[in-house]
Amino acid sequence: MNMKQLLKIWFIVMLPFSISAQTIFVWPGDANNDGIVNNLDILNVGKAFSSQGNARNILQLNWAEAEVLKWTDTLPNGLNVGYIDCSGNGFVNIEDAYAIELNYGETNSNYNGLNFIQGTVNDPLLTVIATDSFWQPGDTVTLTIFLNQSNADTLYNLAFTLNYDTAIIQEATINILPHPQFGGGGRPPIYVQKNFDNNGFVEFGISRTNNKNHGGSLAIAVASFIIEDNLIGKSFLDVANAFHLSKIKMLDIEMQEKPVMGDTASVKIITTISEKRLAQQVSIYPIPANDKLFIDFKKEIEVKEIQFIDMNGGINNIDFAIVGNSVMLNVALVAKGIYIMKVITTNGVLHQKILMEKN
Repeated sequence: MNMKQLLKIWFIVMLPFSISAQTIFVWPGDANNDGIVNNLDILNVGKAFSSQGNARNILQLNWAEAEVLKWTDTLPNGLNVGYIDCSGNGFVNIEDAYAIELNYGETNSNYNGLNFIQGTVNDPLLTVIATDSFWQPGDTVTLTIFLNQSNADTLYNLAFTLNYDTAIIQEATINILPHPQFGGGGRPPIYVQKNFDNNGFVEFGISRTNNKNHGGSLAIAVASFIIEDNLIGKSFLDVANAFHLSKIKMLDIEMQEKPVMGDTASVKIITTISEKRLAQQVSIYPIPANDKLFIDFKKEIEVKEIQFIDMNGGINNIDFAIVGNSVMLNVALVAKGIYIMKVITTNGVLHQKILMEKN
């Protein structure tokens, strides 16, 4: 057998292996190739957004394995970007978010559980901020999901689970959208959400698309929902741990994970009109606060005492001055952190979560 015949046999034998080495098998929606489609997949879509590569011969979004030629690009963690093209059209774009939504919760044999870094008190805090101190049955409520971090910390994308108390919330009404602050560089973020209303939690993932980190604190998302209207007859509900943020994954532009601590929030629900009216007469700003905090009342009201209660239950009495219908608080000596502000007036008591920042 001469050399030409040997080369021909080698080519016939090795060609399938060569082609196989250049292909990957993807599942539409599983953008991180961990065997499950969920809110974490959108983080890879945001990182590789606008990338181009090999399209699949057959474009399909149904949950089935598909073969495609490897792309030339890889993520910092080594994952080939071809896995992120969930739609198979040769582009990483908004269609890949649709594939995640379509196949959300699907799994394959690659799935081996999920891992999250548990944050501590020394890490950035993902917290829940409400605009109102009290809620009433039937109210439509909005919450801001806020990341409190130092300027040295970096953020590119983030995924979390918001757990909620189904006894006080109409489960099917909960919805989470990006906050207008999130994004950067004039490019809108990409996001995905899934509400598990029978289990009392919603999963949310969001990513910037401009390939630039954000340093410092930032509003991430806005959650909205409706309070149950069958609470009439209970004059006051103080619901501990009504909301809890968990399963948080925050990445920088290099796909390095940053530990984040999730906040737990309590709520106060009232059904008596007089208390509700008192809560509606108050405007508190700015939040987050730094050295001054203002409380505006719609009509003149007598304020007896103002306290800041820290997360350990410690009470700090705050100096304040009254000018007309406004109260100015001097909070320059209050340390950075989260507090419950208790405002004691002749018409009742108000409670408001306050986030303190320091320049």
